[in-house]
Amino acid sequence: EALKVVMEWMRAGGPPPARKSIKKKHGFQMTACGYLTDFWKADSPYIVGRQARGATISEMYRKNNESFIRRLFTPRFDEKLPLVRLKTADLETWVMALYQEGIGPRTVNAALQAVSVALREAARLGLIPFSPAVGVRPVKDAPAARGTLTVAEVANLLKDEKVDIQVKAAALLGCLCGLRLGEIRGLQCEDLDFENGVIKVSHNLPNSEKT
Repeated sequence: EALKVVMEWMRAGGPPPARKSIKKKHGFQMTACGYLTDFWKADSPYIVGRQARGATISEMYRKNNESFIRRLFTPRFDEKLPLVRLKTADLETWVMALYQEGIGPRTVNAALQAVSVALREAARLGLIPFSPAVGVRPVKDAPAARGTLTVAEVANLLKDEKVDIQVKAAALLGCLCGLRLGEIRGLQCEDLDFENGVIKVSHNLPNSEKT
């Protein structure tokens, strides 16, 4: 923290006259919980800035990260802890506490990612000298292998008259064209070129989106 202050003085040509202005400028009044809570709000500078630069951030992804901060981060940290005083050791202890409480590895790692993205942005903006999350490693995760339909199962699906034709079309798009479910949901009429037999994958619609 002191190094950051001195480097700012060097860039400015010397220290400012009032100590109070240094304290405010270098984020001592910005709490870690407050910053992380605001970071994943729909109208936060980060979300708005990403959208302004053409990046796609789904509402489900944003809400999930907002939930991780609200449920798993803020209840375990002092609400008055300044952002600049959040240490790598604090985050390491937090991650291990989540893991030892029986929270699944995937959830622990997703929560860590939500915090890491926010702290990396804080470092980029100069609110903190560096992200303390850089030195925190994710916990080991052993996800179950995803099952795939056999050729016989696909054939039975297509023969079943009770199955909706849209479901059959979606299954074939996944099996034969490699489209993911959100990409299948997002297909528009203008994306289909029947004359040349081409499908343009240009939209994605998660099942949580009410669009």
